[in-house]
Amino acid sequence: MTNQKPPATDGTRITLRLTPAQKDLLRRAADVAGMPVSAFVLQSAAQAAEQLLEDPSPAALVKGVEHLPTFTKPARQRWESIPTNIRQRLLSNVWCGHCSVCVR
Repeated sequence: MTNQKPPATDGTRITLRLTPAQKDLLRRAADVAGMPVSAFVLQSAAQAAEQLLEDPSPAALVKGVEHLPTFTKPARQRWESIPTNIRQRLLSNVWCGHCSVCVR
């Protein structure tokens, strides 16, 4: 007789393809939050979905470090000297610990 868990009937399984860096990032963040990775990912995704549904405007989707008031003048000038498409690429690879959707 095998000791297999019965299939869960109260939810849906989602499979994600992650790079090793993404997997490590999620694992480290979940550790900091004191949660299993699956619970952390589910909670973060649900929060992101709720925030998007509350404010689906394009401006709300493009939040990032350039909207934070902590840039010094030289830092802002340096950031703004980077082409927009490169800034978006950089921001898409950043995870913010303050909220799960502030960087897109």
